[in-house]
Amino acid sequence: MRGDRRAAGGRSRGNVSTTDGGPETGSGGFSPGDKVVHSTFGEGVVVSSAVRDGDEEVVVAFAGAGVKKLLQSFARLRRA
Repeated sequence: MRGDRRAAGGRSRGNVSTTDGGPETGSGGFSPGDKVVHSTFGEGVVVSSAVRDGDEEVVVAFAGAGVKKLLQSFARLRRA
């Protein structure tokens, strides 16, 4: 679990609000249901996304790795 916290910038594992407006969450923003690819975790589906301190915090459900909370600036998710 320590790796999850580091990936989320050391922030607590509190609730993440979902976006209602789609991609307006930031440049290249993600919306729930978007299919994404991560270099380590593989393909996943966005559960929620929110802008935090100028970065996008994305919660993604990965088939083989479970649910991860990631900061886009570190995770470098790309659309599948």
